[in-house]
Amino acid sequence: MGSLWITITEADDAARRRAVDALHDAQITVYRSWIDDRTPADIRTQQAEARNAHRDPAGAALGAGVTALFGGLTAWAFLLGGWWTAAGIACALITVVGIVGLVEGLHRKPRPPR
Repeated sequence: MGSLWITITEADDAARRRAVDALHDAQITVYRSWIDDRTPADIRTQQAEARNAHRDPAGAALGAGVTALFGGLTAWAFLLGGWWTAAGIACALITVVGIVGLVEGLHRKPRPPR
């Protein structure tokens, strides 16, 4: 199965129906069709931005390290019980910060302009 993207400038609902009907006449199954208000230039700009997006591997590694370290300390503090539970709660909060850093580091972000 493949994907086919058709761009028709100045398209309206009738043009979309004609295009879908022509595909049906050619024995091609159409699963989805929609009208996109973006211009071809807008689409090219978004595709270029997606190609130039990057992740932050150092931030992801730091987030993973903080998550692993303080997650382990959280489990250990709760296993000790007693007053260590308070330290476990603090470690759990730092673990959440590590998870946020890990997710943020793995999220694709556009590169800043030079």
